[in-house]
Amino acid sequence: MIEAHTVNHLRAPDYVEANGMTAYMTDEVMPSIELLENDGFDVTAFAYPFGSRTDETDHAILEQVQTLRSVVFTWSEVSSPCPL
Repeated sequence: MIEAHTVNHLRAPDYVEANGMTAYMTDEVMPSIELLENDGFDVTAFAYPFGSRTDETDHAILEQVQTLRSVVFTWSEVSSPCPL
């Protein structure tokens, strides 16, 4: 399974709050899917950077892929599930 993961590895809720859902899809989600597809991959899933998501982002992204992946963790134990 190939999972898109956005272009700039930003937290979805923060980006959507600042720029709107259309911008998130246009700037982050769709380009990451298209880059993988252009390299011959069949993108069927999306993995949220930092596991950060909302119902709104779920609904929008599920129009493009079949599966979403997020994480659940305790911040006191793990500072980030996606260390840079």
